[in-house]
Amino acid sequence: MKQKRILYFGIYQKDYPRNYLIIDALRENFFVDELNYDFFKQTKNIVGASKKEKIKFLFKGFFLLFLYILLTLKLILVQRRYDIIFTGYIGSLDNFVLSLLKRLKIIRKKVVANPLVSLYDTIVEDRGIIKCRFFSNLIIFFEEFSFKGVDLIIIDTYENKRYFIEKFNLDENKVKVVWVGADERFFYKKEREDENKNKDKVKVLFFGKYIPLHGIENIIKTIELLEEKKESFKFIFIGRGQLFEYFQKEFKKLKEKDFDLEIIEWVDYEKLNNYINSSDIVLGIFGVTPKAKRVIPNKVFQAVAVGKVVFTAKTKAILEFFKEDEIVLIDEPFPENLKKHFLGYLENKDFYKKIGEKGYLKFKKLASKEALSQMLKQILLEL
Repeated sequence: MKQKRILYFGIYQKDYPRNYLIIDALRENFFVDELNYDFFKQTKNIVGASKKEKIKFLFKGFFLLFLYILLTLKLILVQRRYDIIFTGYIGSLDNFVLSLLKRLKIIRKKVVANPLVSLYDTIVEDRGIIKCRFFSNLIIFFEEFSFKGVDLIIIDTYENKRYFIEKFNLDENKVKVVWVGADERFFYKKEREDENKNKDKVKVLFFGKYIPLHGIENIIKTIELLEEKKESFKFIFIGRGQLFEYFQKEFKKLKEKDFDLEIIEWVDYEKLNNYINSSDIVLGIFGVTPKAKRVIPNKVFQAVAVGKVVFTAKTKAILEFFKEDEIVLIDEPFPENLKKHFLGYLENKDFYKKIGEKGYLKFKKLASKEALSQMLKQILLEL
């Protein structure tokens, strides 16, 4: 059988986990080229940026338009070499343009969208950045036009699949699920360097971009509830993002009460793997937004890929992949129930470590690169 040739196209964020994982998995069974201008590499810290930085971002936007026209013209010229054009994350503009070009019959190849999340879901429903009904309806129209014009949409959970189908009036057969997974080049088991240090303290790690989905306010409330056992825990927070400055004030209050907290704004993946390996517990998400109930975030897969026990909210999406003995599922109210498991860890560490091991085995079986490559192979050979 002739090997399908795939062009991974657009202004997708090249170092975003979903993109390099999908590209690597595709290359196990297909020939893959990339045609990319990584605009977001230079602008990924725009959330929380200064006024001067935002002005720079605006000028870069005009530069992007010029580069995007060149990128699209090149795509039109080289499309004949490929069987499938694949878009990545962030690919909202790519999906719209390809949908338009297909309707105009300028692009005649199969197009697969890999949006990961909906733009409407992210900036309207989850983060509440846009509140005007006119503009929010405009985004729905924009995305519905984009998704209806492509041939296939790859999404990360069945809960998200249902959302896409209902929100954008899509054919059920047009939307397929491929788990997020984790890049095992960066996330893998290492021998703990601190095994004989701070034995009296349980190291709890949170990492992320401080968005509403993470529910950091529930994590802070939980820490406050551990007042009587605060000497037993060390909490490490890694990341920066939308709500970081607000939570800095909360962290300061906890430090004033002598809780052991370490705040790190960001680290690269190699160092992040070290932090995960040296932790005892990794925290997932505890948000109450609709999106929080539909996703299994990167961080959960990254932590189980290292064999760590993960504490995260019990949602339908999480239960699509994990059983209750493979991850620690927390019911609402999160602070009270999360506290119970923190105290439970102090009483029976081996019980929780076994949960981490089972989560690791599930990851290797269903969300490793080999597993994802087989999922993609089956989906694309049917296209």
